Amino acid sequence: MQQTLRPYVTSGLAVAGVGLVAVPAVASNLPQLQHQLGLAEQRGVALTADFFSPYTDLFENTIASLQALNQNSVDMWGLLQHILTNPQEAISGIPDVVNIFTNSMPTIDVQALPFPVNIGVEMPLWLNSLLAGIGPWVTMGTAFGEVLNQIFSNLFTDPVQAFSALFGMPATLLDAFLNGSGGVDVGGAYFPLFNGVLTPGQPIDANFNIGDVVELSGLGDTTITGLLSQAGIGDVPLETLIIDLLDGLGLGHLTPVDVLNDMGIGTQPLSDLLIGLFNEAGIGNPTIAELLESLGGIEPGDSVASLLIALLNQTDIGNPTLTELVLSFVGGDDATVGGLIKDLLGATGGESLSSFIDPNWTVGGLLTDSFGDPSLTDFFDQMGIGAITIGALPAMLGDYGDQTLIDLLNQGFLGPDINASTPLTDMLLSLFPPGATLSDFIGDYGNTTLGDIFQEMPIGENTMGYPPDTPVNDIPVQALLYTLPSPNPAYPNLGDTPLGILAPDQASLLEKAGNPTLGAVMGTNTVGVTLQNLNLYNVTVIQGIDAMGIGNYTLEDLFDGLGDLTGNVTLGQFFTAWGFDPTVTELFTSVVAGLGLTDTTFNELFTSWGMGSQSLSGLIDSLGLNDLYIQQMFNNLGFNNISIDMLVDRLGLSSISIAGILDGLGLGDQTLYGFIDSLLGGVSIESILNGLGLDEVHLDQFITDVMTSVLGDPTLGTLLGWIGLDNFDLDTIVSNLGLDATINSLLTDLGLGSLDINGLIDGLGLSDIGLLSVTGNFFGVASEWLNDIPQQIAAALGYYG
Repeated sequence: MQQTLRPYVTSGLAVAGVGLVAVPAVASNLPQLQHQLGLAEQRGVALTADFFSPYTDLFENTIASLQALNQNSVDMWGLLQHILTNPQEAISGIPDVVNIFTNSMPTIDVQALPFPVNIGVEMPLWLNSLLAGIGPWVTMGTAFGEVLNQIFSNLFTDPVQAFSALFGMPATLLDAFLNGSGGVDVGGAYFPLFNGVLTPGQPIDANFNIGDVVELSGLGDTTITGLLSQAGIGDVPLETLIIDLLDGLGLGHLTPVDVLNDMGIGTQPLSDLLIGLFNEAGIGNPTIAELLESLGGIEPGDSVASLLIALLNQTDIGNPTLTELVLSFVGGDDATVGGLIKDLLGATGGESLSSFIDPNWTVGGLLTDSFGDPSLTDFFDQMGIGAITIGALPAMLGDYGDQTLIDLLNQGFLGPDINASTPLTDMLLSLFPPGATLSDFIGDYGNTTLGDIFQEMPIGENTMGYPPDTPVNDIPVQALLYTLPSPNPAYPNLGDTPLGILAPDQASLLEKAGNPTLGAVMGTNTVGVTLQNLNLYNVTVIQGIDAMGIGNYTLEDLFDGLGDLTGNVTLGQFFTAWGFDPTVTELFTSVVAGLGLTDTTFNELFTSWGMGSQSLSGLIDSLGLNDLYIQQMFNNLGFNNISIDMLVDRLGLSSISIAGILDGLGLGDQTLYGFIDSLLGGVSIESILNGLGLDEVHLDQFITDVMTSVLGDPTLGTLLGWIGLDNFDLDTIVSNLGLDATINSLLTDLGLGSLDINGLIDGLGLSDIGLLSVTGNFFGVASEWLNDIPQQIAAALGYYG
C-alpha cells in the first residue's frame, strides 16, 4: 500500500506567518495588492514555514477539494429543465436510476479491439460507499503513523523537528481525513482505493494482467484487515493511540486550559492574542483604512461600486445586462411572471392552492413548532406582553379608540344595514331569522317545566334565614309572602294582608269567614308543593305560552308593537337618552376599571385564573386547535378548487414577461457594472468608514473594542472554561469521543473481515481478465454522493450537462 496526502495547490490562499490572507485566484487588476501580499508571504514563510505548513496544506487542500466538488457537481437547474422538457425520456430512465442503488455487481464496459483490451469499471454503489467510508480512517491512520514516526525518530536528535510534527499533527491528521488519498501500488499501477472525505474522484490508469499482478505482489491471500494490521493501524483503537501519545508526552492528565497556561497563552486576553497574531503576520497596527489599502490596494476615496466591480472581475459573471443576468436565473428569454411563480413552487400548474399545504399541519402544531411548549406566562413573555397591564391596552387602540359608539354604528360596525338611525326594534329583529316566532325564540328552553325552573333557581340573599343556594322550590309560599309589600300601606307585607283587602268585591263574604290573612290561608306548603297541588309543576314554558295564545306570535309583530309603544326609538336616540356614547377607549377603560384589572398584568391575570402554569399545548388541546387542519380550512374556503394556472391566469400573470418588466423599468439594457455604479458610484469607502467611526481607528483598538463589547475580552483560558474545557483532562476528552473502534473491527462488523485481496478482485470480476487497460475512479465520501452518484442519476435520466 502506498499512502499519499496529495496537496492540491491553489493560488487562492496563502498563509503569511500565523495570519491568513486572501489572494486573488487569477491575475489581479490591483498590482499593489499582489506586491503587498508577496512581501507579507515571504516574511511569514521565513518565520514559521515548518510549523505552519500542515495548516497551510489543510486550508489549501480543503479549498481545492471543495472547488473540485463544486466543479464536478451536476447542474441541478439544467437537470430540472431537462426533466420538464423531456419528461418521457426522464421517466424511461427511472429503472436505470433504481439500478444504481440496487445493482450488486460491477458494471464493466469492455472494448476488446484493438489491444490492449480496455476495461471501464464502474463499481456498485455498496462497494464504492464501503471504500469511501473506510478511506478517511485509512488515510488518517497512515498519516498518524507517519507523524508518530517523525516525532519519535527526531525526539532526541532534532527536538525542533519533533515538536514541529507534533504541532502540525492536528492539521496533518485532519488533512489526511478530509483530503488524503491512499491505495495499492500493484506492478507499478496505482489504485487509489482509500480517499479522504472531500477528496475528488481519483482516476485509475493501469495496464496489466490483474490476476497475475496480484499473485506476483504476494498480497493475493492477504485479507484487508491483515493488510491494515501489517501497517500497524488495523487493530489499535484510535483512542488508545492518541491517549498513549498524550501520556507519553506528559499531557494526558492536563486540561486544555492547563496546556495553554503552560504554553503561556492561556492567561492572555483574546484581544492581545489576536493583536500578536497580526503582528507576527507583519500586518502591524494600521488604521482600518490603511489595512484595506494594504490588503487590496483600496484607496479611501475609491467608490464602493469600484470595489464591487473589482470583486466581480475575479468571477465568471462578467458584465451582462440586467435582463441577461435575470433571465439566466429565471428560465430564459420566454420567462413570465406566472412561469416564475410555478418554478418557485415546483408546480406544473394543475395543482390546487391548498395542495401546497401539508395535510398534517394543524393550527396547534404550527404554534407548538414555533414556540415550543412553555407555560402561558412564559409564552406571554416570549410574545412581549406578559408584563403589559390590562389597563394599558386601551391606549394601544390609537385613533380607533377616539371613535364613539355612534361613530362605529355609522361606519357599519354592526353590519352595512345598521347605523345610528336604525330603530332599536329593527336592530333587535335583525338578530333573528325572518318569520321567527316567540316559540322559536324560546327554543329548547320551552321544554323546561315550571318545577324545573324553580328547582334550579336559588333564593339568593334573603331576610327569611335560608341559605342563598336554597332552591325556590323548597321555600314555603307563606315565607315568600311575608317578604312582599302589601297593596295597602296599612299592612306590613302581603302575608299579613287580609283577604278582604286583596278581594274587596268579596269582602262581606270573607268577613263572615273571619277575613283571614293571605299568609294564614297559604299555610306552610312550599312553592313546589303548591305548584303540584295546582297541577302546574310539570307544565312547560311552551305550554304556558300556547295557553296564552301567543306561541305563534312572530317576533316581527312583537317588535313592531314595541316600536309603536316606544315611538320607534333609534339606536342613536337610545344611546343619547341614556347618556351612553363613550369613545371606545373610554368604554374599554371603564370596563377594565370596573373589573379591577387596571394595574393587573397579563401574567397576573392568567395566574389568578389558575392558568399561569397551564402549558401552551394544554391550552391548544382545550381549544381543539390540534384538530383544526390548515389544509381543510383552505379547502373550506374553496382554495382546493383553484389551481395555480387559474390563479395566474385570473391575475393576468401568464402573459407578463420578466424581460418586459425590466424594459418597463428602464433596466433592460442596463449593464450590471453600470447598475452598480449608478447605485454606489457616489459612495466612497472613506464615507462608509467615517459613518461607522472607523476612519481613524487603528487595528489594535478595533480588535480590543470588538472583543470587549462582544465577549468582555476574556482570556483564552476563560473562553475555553466557558465551554467546559477546564474540567476535563485531555485523556478524558479523547475517551469521550468514542474512538474505541478499530478499522479492522469496522470491516468485520460489515462482514468483510475475512475478505482477501483476491476475493475483492474476484468480486469485481477482474481476476481472469488478460492484458488490459483499466480505467475508472475511486471517490471520497463527499465526491461519491455529491458528484459520482448525481452524475450517474443525471445520465440515467438522459442529461449530460
